[in-house]
Amino acid sequence: MTMNDIEASERESATTTDTTQAETNETTSNEQTKRERYVSRRRYLAAAGMAVGASVLAGCSQLEGGNPTDGTQTQTQTGTESGQRPGYHTYDADSLKEKYSGLKIFSGSPPNGETERTDKYTEFKTSVEDSYIRSHYDSPKLTESEHTISLTGKIQEQTDLSIASLKSDFSTETVAHTMQCAGNGRGYFEPQVAGSQWTFGAMGTAFYRGTPVSEVLDQFGVESDGYLAVMGADAPEGEDVFARSIPLSKVRKDTILAYERNGEPLTAEHGFPVRLIVPGWYGCNSVKWVNRMHVMDTMLYGEKWEEEISASTPTGNSTPTGSFRRKTPKRNSTRRSTPLTLRHR
Repeated sequence: MTMNDIEASERESATTTDTTQAETNETTSNEQTKRERYVSRRRYLAAAGMAVGASVLAGCSQLEGGNPTDGTQTQTQTGTESGQRPGYHTYDADSLKEKYSGLKIFSGSPPNGETERTDKYTEFKTSVEDSYIRSHYDSPKLTESEHTISLTGKIQEQTDLSIASLKSDFSTETVAHTMQCAGNGRGYFEPQVAGSQWTFGAMGTAFYRGTPVSEVLDQFGVESDGYLAVMGADAPEGEDVFARSIPLSKVRKDTILAYERNGEPLTAEHGFPVRLIVPGWYGCNSVKWVNRMHVMDTMLYGEKWEEEISASTPTGNSTPTGSFRRKTPKRNSTRRSTPLTLRHR
């Protein structure tokens, strides 16, 4: 082999090496681009979800919003941190912390915070000031004497049930329940996901006292099959209503309408004057400020069921008179003329 042949061979080898390196770089670049597109898409979807949540819930349900960089804020969807809203308890982060000293506050409006220290779980019961708060809107200012629960849907007689009747006309039960938000532990996810960055503190155990829902259903002639859609009174006028569908089999087993927690009335942020307690299920099912229970054949899903709910939705709770048993004369109810949008998960 001549010197010229050797030099030519080296040049060819160098060219091959450069080409291979270029292909390797291009492959790596493509993989990085794909990864970047994937991450960007995930971030886009997360942001889109947050945007949808903001328009739908104004948080859970999702969404919760949140600062994607430090996780210390939940997006305020119903007003500013310092704004006052008629008919609602309104807090900023500092005033909410003052009321619930054991919480790490994510936002004051709507109120959201988790238990700050693990040593708060060394006792069986979690105190109210250490119990997490998860809300979509500000807490409504409700009066027990005026609040009612509308029972509608597949039932022999639609009625409004007062809290006084709930306490006096039915038996009471006490349930030990560890409530946990479905988002508990989100702050540990890698990569980080959207929403309030709950760590360990979105849970707590308490004794809840209230009325078995099964007795209420039996009293007003509800069939055994189907679902109970439960709604709360926290949605401002014109905003979407958070709702959950619970199988009647579960409702009849151990679900209660609770008005006490650890022997004390519920606080506004924990659902005063009455909330649903669904033992063994995530906290999102234990609807707070219950003002509507609607018996259905199937779960809440789609526009058809929104229309069904809307068709039998009273304009608001009115103060009932007397004991709302089956013998009570049926009262005329004014119905909504506009559709009711439900938010469920």
